[in-house]
Amino acid sequence: MKIARSIVSAFCLLFFSFTFAATTPSPAGRLYVFFNTENFIGVEVRTDVNPYSHIFSNVGLNYISAGFRLSSSQTRGLYIAPMIYYPYNNELNFAFVAGYELRVENLKNLYFSFEDGAKKLNNKPEAFVNFGANFLF
Repeated sequence: MKIARSIVSAFCLLFFSFTFAATTPSPAGRLYVFFNTENFIGVEVRTDVNPYSHIFSNVGLNYISAGFRLSSSQTRGLYIAPMIYYPYNNELNFAFVAGYELRVENLKNLYFSFEDGAKKLNNKPEAFVNFGANFLF
């Protein structure tokens, strides 16, 4: 019963994120393909809240997640991100991440990210580090 409820919650969260991204004018809803150490490979949709922060939802090889990346003009790429994620072999869970996103100036569609944080916050919290590359489509 817990697994079914978690799956329904995760898919509802993704549905509303994708719907919100699809109804906002371009470039607010953007599609990325990502490669990283935590989720290996996947697709992410981002919807801008302001020029520095965005709502995201992603589907990868290891889990589905959604949350907010909060940043400002003063932090220059640094962000914090509370998120909900659903590992395919477990139940719906929470994470809190601090990260840095670097855009390569000559490659406008390529972003590198470094994240550090805590996951499984509603059970036994554990630390993680994530390195990744995002390709904008």
